Amino acid sequence: MTYEWNFRDLVCHKSVDGQVDVVSTVSWTLTATDGGFSASDNSTVGLSYKAGDPFTAFADLTKEVLQGWVEDALNLRGGGVAMIKAQLDDEVARRQSPATEALAIPWA
Repeated sequence: MTYEWNFRDLVCHKSVDGQVDVVSTVSWTLTATDGGFSASDNSTVGLSYKAGDPFTAFADLTKEVLQGWVEDALNLRGGGVAMIKAQLDDEVARRQSPATEALAIPWA
């Protein structure tokens, strides 16, 4: 199974404790793919900053930095990233081996 994070929108506070353009909300999508089948989950996560915390300027943000922040924030919640990945794994497995199928009417 491979996983890919994507990020859409970033909501920023103009100024917090002397820093500007401080990211406060990230919209994310996590997609799991295996053998041509995929499943995705998406949501938003809130972030906080206070003076003295490590700070990355908005212009210096990378996908990897955002991914780390999002994973850290999600892991503070029950289940976190591991639970999301497990749910995506289950959905991909269902798509690979569906329990139902659409059949044509036999008399048509």
